[in-house]
Amino acid sequence: ECPRNLGCAWVPAPYQSLGPAPTSYGNHDLGDRPESQQITYIVIHDTEGYWDSVLKLAQDPNYVSWNYTIRSSDGQVAQHVLGKDVAWHAGNWYVNAKAVGIEHEGFAAQGTWYTEAMYRSSAKLVRYLAARYRIPLDRQHILGHDNVSGTVPSTVKGMHWDPGPLWDWAHYFDLLGAPIHPTGTRQTGMVTIKPDFATNKLTFTGCTAPGVPCATMSSTSVILHTAPTADSPLLKDIGLHPDGS
Repeated sequence: ECPRNLGCAWVPAPYQSLGPAPTSYGNHDLGDRPESQQITYIVIHDTEGYWDSVLKLAQDPNYVSWNYTIRSSDGQVAQHVLGKDVAWHAGNWYVNAKAVGIEHEGFAAQGTWYTEAMYRSSAKLVRYLAARYRIPLDRQHILGHDNVSGTVPSTVKGMHWDPGPLWDWAHYFDLLGAPIHPTGTRQTGMVTIKPDFATNKLTFTGCTAPGVPCATMSSTSVILHTAPTADSPLLKDIGLHPDGS
């Protein structure tokens, strides 16, 4: 299930019984989408692992699943779960039931894994899937895993943050043929925040160890403060830090 101008391989995730039926089948759910359930979202992930080891995990019936993996070096695509079936990738079964999950080889804290070949293959695949399932090409429907909420407040802290602040969303949507642009008016009070990836240099922490500054890198993210000054306190995230820290 790929566009004709994109190299794709079929590396299927196993659907097999791991014990007494019906609750012990892994590692995805069989379905009949979009007839039985509309596909509304495409979720962008990164693997936090290398291509060869990730493809082995994709074939492990005891592991989670996702629909596609894209290789960093050349944009090679492997499909693991058919679109009609429900892969387990977003940590939220409601989203999984309505989504296709695409993993991108690499490590989010490094950013260098997000190559142009990867971006272009991913964009070709997403354009194809969006047309196939009539998914709008906007940030309300093309999500990062970091946009998928926990099912209840207590599970928010354990959700993933990939593809992370070093994924160039603006460039990605340019490749999708759907550039990010303001949709609000003076009457709506809405604004679009679109930093320039090349010049928006940020220093995050935690790439190698908690609290340790990372190298300064380009990003399309912003740092949220409690007031419009750089020295004001950071905005607290009660989802990640329920104790208010």
